[in-house]
Amino acid sequence: MHDVELDPPPTLAAAEPRFQSFLRSQKLSEIVCWLMPGDVVVADGPHFWVRKRGTETLQYANARYVEELRRNLGILFEVICATEKETFAAVFIPEDEIDAQYRLMGVV
Repeated sequence: MHDVELDPPPTLAAAEPRFQSFLRSQKLSEIVCWLMPGDVVVADGPHFWVRKRGTETLQYANARYVEELRRNLGILFEVICATEKETFAAVFIPEDEIDAQYRLMGVV
């Protein structure tokens, strides 16, 4: 049996090593570029256009993470797309308990 800590870490910075470990297990880059709404456009075929904003996106991801800790509905790090050098991800928080249930994000 795996020793899994079920409580989310208190900060995004504390949660990132777990996420990076998951990325490594999936053979994705551990360098995470956090995204905000509107940062990704899907083109024809398997192409994505990604706008990189710098520290603004990290601040946004931190705010989303803190908000979800307060709401206690579950936190999901979504991998949107990846290159060999970076993984583009977003912090997803459900709208309400029903949304969390639909996404199998029930609170333990």
